[in-house]
Amino acid sequence: IVSDYTIIKEGIKPHHHEKTNDLCFLSRKAPGTDAIIEHLRQKFSVISIEKMSQEEVQNVLEKSKLFIDFGPHPGKDRIPREAAINNCIPIVRNIGAAKHYEDVPIPDYLKLDTQVMADPALLSQSISAIERDLDRVREHLQPYIEKIKRERETFHREVQAFIGLNFGNIKNLL
Repeated sequence: IVSDYTIIKEGIKPHHHEKTNDLCFLSRKAPGTDAIIEHLRQKFSVISIEKMSQEEVQNVLEKSKLFIDFGPHPGKDRIPREAAINNCIPIVRNIGAAKHYEDVPIPDYLKLDTQVMADPALLSQSISAIERDLDRVREHLQPYIEKIKRERETFHREVQAFIGLNFGNIKNLL
């Protein structure tokens, strides 16, 4: 298996960024959530990540407390990992790869059922509960963040193993 890794912005110091925004989300992964987003905007500041450069996305994540991923999780999604690296707490829908700790190793209370994600009042309550205890939540995310920081090393080992597996006997063939 060869995975991928998260590109970490050089010199990133996530604890030094002032969190001026409550929530951000990917609008392309949130079709049909307009009413939910409008409900959340009554209580929280909300920014939609859309039509932004990679640098602009990073800036939004640096300034946001929470990132909500309304979409499915076919695998190891990039933006929740980038959120965590930027000290922005990822909240994901407990579906697909997100159901499995091995694929999305974040605390279960950050993996919300579809019913909660689809109910504006329940989602708002869940977000408020997380916000009330941000320091503890960030502490629980540290193993995930450390894993993300090691992804590049893991990727290089996987590529080396793949090359060795598939091309290790090439000398014997010549």
